[in-house]
Amino acid sequence: YWSVIGVKPSPVMSTSDIVPSLHLRKISFTELKPGDIGMEDLPGSSSNHIGYFVGFDDNGRAKWVHCSSGAGSVTVNASNCFRHYYRLFDD
Repeated sequence: YWSVIGVKPSPVMSTSDIVPSLHLRKISFTELKPGDIGMEDLPGSSSNHIGYFVGFDDNGRAKWVHCSSGAGSVTVNASNCFRHYYRLFDD
């Protein structure tokens, strides 16, 4: 993802750095498209979790690619922890 958009994040880059530096635009849940970014908390929160939206499952739940400490790896699932949504690329 980072190589496609030409940004190399630093090891200490936080969500408060990512949103303005990538010019992310806040969107609503109903606007989600594959590739959009979801955050658990507002950018700059002391702890945050980021996922990439990949689509909806057969039950209409949002599916996300994200690191899962429970799974111990990157996973795709219908997590409901993401509540703040951003878009990098517009059509």
